[in-house]
Amino acid sequence: MISFVFIHGVSQQTTGYSNLLFQNILLSYRNLLKRQKNFSKDQIQAQTAQFIQKEILWADITTDLTNRYL
Repeated sequence: MISFVFIHGVSQQTTGYSNLLFQNILLSYRNLLKRQKNFSKDQIQAQTAQFIQKEILWADITTDLTNRYL
């Protein structure tokens, strides 16, 4: 399993901010597998299914810490 953690802490913070970037990473990896190793579609799908996307909003972390000490 390969986890990608995206931390957002600037301007408007909303969930889903990393979806496009994560999809581009998956697409690039799929294309690399197709070119270099000649994987079947099922094998490529199995490889990329190991990629996990996690999002963190910086404000959620700092707000929780602030509230704990108030």
